[in-house]
Amino acid sequence: MARWAQWAMVAVLGLGVAPARAEDAARIQQLVGRIESRQAAFMTDEQVPVSRAALFRGALTDVRRALDELARLSEPAVPALARLLGGAKVHLRANAAYALGVVGGPKTAPSLAGASNDAAAAVRYQVALALGNTCSTAALPALNKLAGDAHDVVRNAAIQVSGALRDVLDAEQEGTPAQRITKLVKLTYAQPACTRLAAYGAEAVPALIAALGDSDRGVIAGAAATLARIGDKQALEPLWTRLSASLKEGKPELKFAQALGEFRSPEVWPFLKKLLDSGHPAVAYFALQRMAELANPERTATLNTFLQQLIEKGTHREAARGSEMQVNPVASVCEVLALVGDKTSLPLLQQVISEAPPSEKSIVKPLAVRAKAAIEQRGA
Repeated sequence: MARWAQWAMVAVLGLGVAPARAEDAARIQQLVGRIESRQAAFMTDEQVPVSRAALFRGALTDVRRALDELARLSEPAVPALARLLGGAKVHLRANAAYALGVVGGPKTAPSLAGASNDAAAAVRYQVALALGNTCSTAALPALNKLAGDAHDVVRNAAIQVSGALRDVLDAEQEGTPAQRITKLVKLTYAQPACTRLAAYGAEAVPALIAALGDSDRGVIAGAAATLARIGDKQALEPLWTRLSASLKEGKPELKFAQALGEFRSPEVWPFLKKLLDSGHPAVAYFALQRMAELANPERTATLNTFLQQLIEKGTHREAARGSEMQVNPVASVCEVLALVGDKTSLPLLQQVISEAPPSEKSIVKPLAVRAKAAIEQRGA
């Protein structure tokens, strides 16, 4: 079976769709409304690619954040995501399928199985990937059908996911939880095993930490991502140790930086600061993305200090190549400051606006302008 991994979609397995608490229900309704209100900006149906590129990004980053927050609300958000999965636009349906895969668990299987009949290959592709994260035999009939899909990308994804899911179901036949975990850890190069291990929580953490030293790079990446989803603080130091060693060797292993950046526990804060201090732009990117979501009393001061250091180095004057959000940390920190919205950042942002290259050479100035306007409008 070909090895398949989709590390951006590590999920926590659900055991059933619990009713949403009142505050969660209100937040879910708000998030769904925000997503649906932006449909005019979605790709037209014929533009949506049959690939990961269908996920919201770029000008739709705000929608992606709303979708990710819905997925983090887990089981209570399943009905809302199922509603989005029935939306009129292909772009929306594809992203809703992705988010259901992030939630995972057998209760997502009925909606996903129904969407396996979607007329759009882009949606069927995301459905195929998400079905593996149900970790349920209920997903197999839909995957079997998609394994004969007319579109080769959908067909290949379904075949690979089906094999990975069957491996997980086989591992779950082992006698004790420890034996099941041991077998599943060796399968973390594929997403369904990561999803299933996340459901074991702290019980799986020691085996996953040990797997960070595995000879298989796919297993290492899967173990790191799964530890991030579980969020047990025991994993923080081992993840940082691995990343730090790779940085010293001049060969940064970004999978460890990404895991720390996706860690779902407030205890990650000191390690996020270490990522910022690493001197590596892509490593800093993962820290900044997490800081945008993680409220901390030190957050504004930390971000301002980081931006001040970048300004002193002249980083804001550079016209970066490649993916500028990951290459030029000034671009990323401006985006985060817009979300944080603290007026103490205004002088630094004004300096960036005054000295950064024109917009046709770099996205830094437009992002700084947007951040400054957002803060001023909020009046924080």
